[in-house]
Amino acid sequence: LRDTDLGRVITDIAGRLRYSGLAEDVATVLKQAGLNKAGRDQVGRIVEREVQLTEGDATFLMRIQPYRTFERAVEGVVITFVDISAGKRLQAEAERALRTLNVSLERRVVDRTADLQTVDRALSQQIEERQRAEEMLRQSQKMEAVGRLAGGIAHDFNNLLGVIIGNVEFLLDGVRDRPDLAELGRDILDSALSGAELTHRLMAFARKQPLQPQVI
Repeated sequence: LRDTDLGRVITDIAGRLRYSGLAEDVATVLKQAGLNKAGRDQVGRIVEREVQLTEGDATFLMRIQPYRTFERAVEGVVITFVDISAGKRLQAEAERALRTLNVSLERRVVDRTADLQTVDRALSQQIEERQRAEEMLRQSQKMEAVGRLAGGIAHDFNNLLGVIIGNVEFLLDGVRDRPDLAELGRDILDSALSGAELTHRLMAFARKQPLQPQVI
């Protein structure tokens, strides 16, 4: 476009685009190219924009650059349009696919996190149950050790009481004519029998056998 045609043609082109800055871009290119000064310039600025037509959804890459003569004089601008609709559609589809993938990955991360939390809770519960079982086992082992100790002591004590009870019964036969001594002997025998009953209870505890109290 030569400078004499810029106003009419730019207005015509701009009317077909969904972009209102075409005139300013052309002015910028011309100014940078030095058209308003000497009409010559060694380096010119190129402006590129992605624009769309007012009708349809086609997308174009618009390029504006200085138009130079053989003498390197800048007499206007060259405006080219390259249809990049297919590339834009592919880019949009790729972006949609990426967003879908991100959503899917986020959902999978959330689901996986929930699964891991469930497994963690189950594992924590199993650890707590195992700790309780180990504590119960330790208590049971302690009680078993106490029972064995109590059973051994009760067995030895019961043997001593057997000797005491036998001798007291023998003495009671010899002091029937001595009521005072007989009374003392019966007290000793009663105490020994009470001790024997206690040892029987301890041995039953050691054997983990249920006690069967009976009225005597």
